[in-house]
Amino acid sequence: PADAAPHKVTIFSGDYPCFTEYVAVPRLFSFAYLEATVKNSTKGATLLPGKVSIFRDNMLVGITQMEKVGPGEEFKLNLGIDEGLKVERELVDREVELIGNSRRTTYGY
Repeated sequence: PADAAPHKVTIFSGDYPCFTEYVAVPRLFSFAYLEATVKNSTKGATLLPGKVSIFRDNMLVGITQMEKVGPGEEFKLNLGIDEGLKVERELVDREVELIGNSRRTTYGY
């Protein structure tokens, strides 16, 4: 409408094949993030830089800022925390070595 008020309008929408993987840092967090590596089609549109709303299973999981992505380029998107996974860090091995006057301790988790 020509009412001098801002309006949001979808100008492009597309589905992109992606490879997903979990990213976890058990020492710091007890949860895992789902991350997607997405490849823009070589015949695809250039994705302009700006704010992007990320949806997973029709639910908003986050908003991020994207850089320009040309045709054929890959980019990564964080798809949020997967509530179905719990990450635990458990010490399973501890080994101490004496080398001269030095001591080396190795931990396995």
